[in-house]
Amino acid sequence: MPVISNTKVTMLPNGIEIAAGNISGIKNSGYSGQNTAVGTSYEAVTRLGGTRNELYSNPVGESTGQTIKVKSSSSSDVNNGGGNARRVKIKGLGPDGVEQDENINLNGTNLVESTLNFTAVEKVIVNKVGSGGNTNAGDITVYANDGTTALIQSAAGEGTGGGAFGYCPAGKNLYLTQFFVSSIEEAEVGVFSRKFGTAFGVRQTMFLKDGSGNYVSEAPIQLTPGDSFEIRAKRLGSTDAKVSVDVQVFLEDQ
Repeated sequence: MPVISNTKVTMLPNGIEIAAGNISGIKNSGYSGQNTAVGTSYEAVTRLGGTRNELYSNPVGESTGQTIKVKSSSSSDVNNGGGNARRVKIKGLGPDGVEQDENINLNGTNLVESTLNFTAVEKVIVNKVGSGGNTNAGDITVYANDGTTALIQSAAGEGTGGGAFGYCPAGKNLYLTQFFVSSIEEAEVGVFSRKFGTAFGVRQTMFLKDGSGNYVSEAPIQLTPGDSFEIRAKRLGSTDAKVSVDVQVFLEDQ
């Protein structure tokens, strides 16, 4: 279908136009997660698996937030010329749920504290490496301020990490447009969403057995500021399943 973009008519799909920044007030984003040992109960699709920890259930309602801490499982991820991963970027939400990110220099297996306060943490990205290698040598984990509550993780060699979950920032509408799922063994995968102050509820479900599927919604799931979504999975057979999910969303200025 033709779309008018910057006063020109194009036959490109809407999603490509949004990704190219040609439609004012809308941008695209993506989230991905993997869980290699999905059991009989619903688990978050993240490297950390199980029940996902979060800083606050309603980041838009938190005016202060807290600093977060980062470390690697390898002393080779350190901010010097011979290091592997030297620096990471933490992406998430700050006070009052406003989008923000911060670069943090790594110090191996020692915890390093952020300068900014966060109300939600969504992604960790290795954005500076040394001569030791072009990605992270160890598992890089982001923790809450207590230094023990794990939030997200980038497994060794991946260079990025987070999970199949996200929050709608302040001043935005978030539209969950599609998700691509793959599974080894039988699994049930559900898209859950939550308005702040309420419980998560399932919105879409997909069943898989040693395969993959792509769900494209004709009526995207809409989230408003403070809402969140999370992809969860549970095995259906007698063997733990390995599940990965890629999620695409559009963020619209209110």
